[in-house]
Amino acid sequence: MTPAVFAAFDTLCRRHGAAGRVLEIGAMVADDTLLNLPALRSCESRIGINVERAGALGGGEILQGNANDLSRFADDLFDVVLSNAPLEHDRFFWLTIAEMRRVLRPGGLLVIGVPGYLRTRGIAARAAGRVARWTRALPRLATALQSIA
Repeated sequence: MTPAVFAAFDTLCRRHGAAGRVLEIGAMVADDTLLNLPALRSCESRIGINVERAGALGGGEILQGNANDLSRFADDLFDVVLSNAPLEHDRFFWLTIAEMRRVLRPGGLLVIGVPGYLRTRGIAARAAGRVARWTRALPRLATALQSIA
């Protein structure tokens, strides 16, 4: 993880008052794992999930497991759920997102990072144009489908 991404997660956690029990999806036994964010140092507990291996971490622990199934954790258990860059490798990412939502307490903090691209301005403009065209076309499509039905 780049220092800029690490700092961005730390800023978000500070800004939103991250506290209590923390879960990191895709945690690594490394200095730059999100469980090591300075903003989380005083949290009650810090637990990570890694699909390949478990490990010890100063002030927390990393458990081996697949984030598609977090049944070892109760509903609404965590105050903060963090994830940076494992979802794009997860064949069933929607299951992981559903599990993240399930274990996060109502009103908790969820921060997800995914890789970006340098040419986002051009891509964003093209996407916005396509969305605008589809938005204009949807009423006509709905009317056509209703007449067919």
